Amino acid sequence: AERIAELRAPLLLLAGDADRHATLDEARLLYARARDPKKLWIIAGARHVDFHRYAPEPYERRILEFLGSRLRGSAE
Repeated sequence: AERIAELRAPLLLLAGDADRHATLDEARLLYARARDPKKLWIIAGARHVDFHRYAPEPYERRILEFLGSRLRGSAE
């Protein structure tokens, strides 16, 4: 959390509200300290590594939208 402001890339931060390893307070702290552009998505029921299991369609859509919007034109 202390160094996340040094990140100079778009950030999509995912957090599960049932995560016992990385708490929502920690996710919110990371998000608050990160530079724009940034997005935070809290997935209901998800733990530390099962985001796709709890929200398969939204997960795929959000990841593809995020990557698509950031990678468009990067090969030029």
